[in-house]
Amino acid sequence: MCYIGYNYYNNTYLPEKKLNDAISGVKSKFNSDNDSLKAEYAFYLLEKNHKWDYDGVNDADINLKLKEYQDSSFQYIEAKAFAGEPEMQYLLGNLYYWGDKRYNFVNSDEVKAAYWWNEAAKNGHIKAYNSLGIAYKEGIGVGVDLVKAVEYLKKGADAGDDKAQMNYGDLFLEGVKVKVGSHKETRKDVGYYRGSHSRKIREYFDFTINERVTIYEVDVDDYEELIPVDLEQAKNWWQKSAEQGNQQAKDKLQKIYQ
Repeated sequence: MCYIGYNYYNNTYLPEKKLNDAISGVKSKFNSDNDSLKAEYAFYLLEKNHKWDYDGVNDADINLKLKEYQDSSFQYIEAKAFAGEPEMQYLLGNLYYWGDKRYNFVNSDEVKAAYWWNEAAKNGHIKAYNSLGIAYKEGIGVGVDLVKAVEYLKKGADAGDDKAQMNYGDLFLEGVKVKVGSHKETRKDVGYYRGSHSRKIREYFDFTINERVTIYEVDVDDYEELIPVDLEQAKNWWQKSAEQGNQQAKDKLQKIYQ
C-alpha cells in the first residue's frame, strides 16, 4: 500500500498540483492590478511555446491550459494601444508583424504593424524608431522611403537603441542615395547607333575616323547622398551597439577585424 501511495503521490498528485499551481501563478499575474505586470503576461500568453520556467512542469501543458486567455490578452494589449500607450503600440506592431510565426491568435498584417510602430514612434518609443526605419527601408507595410528610413534609424541610434545603432551602422557600408530629379545630357555614339532613334539629335559621317557619328540626348538621374560610404562610421555605430550586448554587432566587428 505504501508503494502504491508513493507512486500515486509522485506520478499523479504532485505533477497535477505543480501544474495547477503554475496555472494559478500565471493567472494571478495576468489579473494583477499592476498594468506593467499584466501587459507583460498578456504578451507571454500570446507567445507560441512560451517557456514559463516552473520547476517540474511541462511548458506545453501550461500553454494548453491557458489557451482560453489568448483572446483577452490580445484585447488588453489592443485596448492599451488605442488608448495611446507607446509600449503597447510598439508591442501590437510586433504582434502584427510576426503574426502566427511567433504568436497565437494573431494573423500577420504588415500594414497594421507599420501603423502601430508609427503610432509608437510618434509617442517617442525608442525601439519603434528602429522598427519603423527598417519598415521604410525594406517596404514593410509602407512604401520604400529611404529619407524616412535614415531619419528613424538615426533617431533610434542617437537615442541609444542597440538594434537601431547596428542597422544605422549598416547604412554606411554601401551608402544611401535618393533620386531628386534628372537632367538631359548630349552624347555621341560612334559606329552603329544602339540608342532610341527618337532621341537622336543629328548624325553625320566623320571621314577622319571613317565612321558614322550619332549625336543623341539622354536623361540622367540626379541623386542626393544621405549617407556616405564610410567604414569607420559603420564600425563606430556597431561598437556602440556591441557595447550594449548586441551579438549581431559583435559579429560584424569580428568579421571586420579578422
